[in-house]
Amino acid sequence: MEESQLTVLTPALSRCSRISNVNLYDNDLSMPILKDLLLHTANWSKMNEEQYSDPVECYDDFGYIETVRFLHRCPELMDALSTHRHLKRIFIARMSAISAVLCL
Repeated sequence: MEESQLTVLTPALSRCSRISNVNLYDNDLSMPILKDLLLHTANWSKMNEEQYSDPVECYDDFGYIETVRFLHRCPELMDALSTHRHLKRIFIARMSAISAVLCL
């Protein structure tokens, strides 16, 4: 999914309070778009599991994840979620990655 498509869908998603699972792995999302999505979906109180792609800012010029970049951004994303709702299972990684780095 393109960022522009997600940006258009975000207001509608924010009104969907019964969503229990979301999987946005393997989507190239920037940090601002991902944070905006997380903030607009704060009412997802029935959420059991969330799966999001690593922000594109976490990758080097060759498409490899830079663990240090990811570890610096992960708390910011988790803070965006935890200030608005109780966290259950949140994964921020690439599904296609052989070994993923996860926010816990």
